Amino acid sequence: MKVLLLSPYSENLINTLKNSNDTWIISTDSIDVDFLKLNRIDFIISYGYRNILKPDIISFMGESII
Repeated sequence: MKVLLLSPYSENLINTLKNSNDTWIISTDSIDVDFLKLNRIDFIISYGYRNILKPDIISFMGESII
């Protein structure tokens, strides 16, 4: 699974990320649906992310966001 971690605190989650068999992208930048499609993101984790995810992103990802 390809997971996008939206967080300025990724160091708090690094050990957990390393223990999974998933592919991770870590970002603090703004994203859009084109970014998700281009990078084939399957799941989003937002942890302390400074931006509010837009409705089109939430709609596109469905229940694959925490």
